[in-house]
Amino acid sequence: MQKLNLRSLQAANVYQPAQLCHNERRGYHIMFKIRNPYSGLLERRIIRLNKVRQMLGDEERFKKYVDELVDGINYRLRNGESPYMSEETARGYKPVKVLFDRFLADKFRFVRPDTTRSYSSLTTHFLNWLERTAPNCRCNRFTPSLAIRYAEYVQSQFVRVNARTFNGHIKFCRSVFKWGQKHCYCKENPFENVSLMPKEDKFRDIVSPSRRQQIREYYQKHNPAFLVVVELVFNSFIRPKEISRIQIKNIDLQQQVIHLYPDQTKTHAYRAAILSPELVEILTHELANNYPPEYYLVSDGYKPGERRLTTRAYGKCWRKMRRQLALPNELQLYSLRDTGIMELLDTELSPREVSEVIGHRDLKSINNYLHHHSITMVDKMQRNTPRF
Repeated sequence: MQKLNLRSLQAANVYQPAQLCHNERRGYHIMFKIRNPYSGLLERRIIRLNKVRQMLGDEERFKKYVDELVDGINYRLRNGESPYMSEETARGYKPVKVLFDRFLADKFRFVRPDTTRSYSSLTTHFLNWLERTAPNCRCNRFTPSLAIRYAEYVQSQFVRVNARTFNGHIKFCRSVFKWGQKHCYCKENPFENVSLMPKEDKFRDIVSPSRRQQIREYYQKHNPAFLVVVELVFNSFIRPKEISRIQIKNIDLQQQVIHLYPDQTKTHAYRAAILSPELVEILTHELANNYPPEYYLVSDGYKPGERRLTTRAYGKCWRKMRRQLALPNELQLYSLRDTGIMELLDTELSPREVSEVIGHRDLKSINNYLHHHSITMVDKMQRNTPRF
């Protein structure tokens, strides 16, 4: 004789699962039964949905809402929790993975491809950790202590985690759970009180005039086309990622500017990048070939073309030059932009004017450059400091 599974029998008598029902008297409603601990009888409970259906309007949205609600109720029933459930808490019983998936689906409609890749990477990192630490964790079961454990995990993954990397992971998780609060997946943000690492002072390596001359001579000999990138970074203060988004139609040689639109800039704000006389001459010669307006300025071979060249290609070209000239690793392509900004601050332009030229929204970022000495400061000090 087969042995009876007493636990299954007991569970079967404790409740009957929730399901969507419809009749003329009540209309649409969810019905389930649960044992009353005082009477010992299965009692029927009903959640009416007619008003919700009218509010949502669309049949597909209503069905999706009901499915989530039924899943949440049945999850609680299986775990022996209180039957006094509200419709608002149904999403809290969804797995955390669902929250992240829906957050990404919502955000991917508006962000750039680079941001999409970054969000996807951060999500994978978090969900891989969660699967090992608390598999199938529900949104309302993700506690502040789990958030702290994740922060400790991020720190342990790197020999020396910097503030930018650590804070990026924590801020991303804060954003996801904040979105979850707004969309009824959780009542509190478990990452709200996780402390961020203090930002480190950004060291800006200055490219001296003699080194700039070395770099110019190297590219004139080995890769003249790349000088367009070098000039755009140093003289026009355009970030490498922004350069990769420039199309021929953005260039106005008559006004001697490149129009950078919100979907092309880091700050998501329009700015007109000024072209130096050298750049105007180079681009006038290059664009005489009448490329289609949709072509990217920097494509294969650092010439205009259909394919957008990523900043990885810039980095590869820059590192090759650095090795050939035995320059320090700290000297990055971005160092040219920092150098150009510091030299611009050394002119008669005010910090506010410089901020507008380089595309910063406020003076706070400019202060970071003011903390570093200018290239000409040492010479000025030697000439003007009183002698003992």
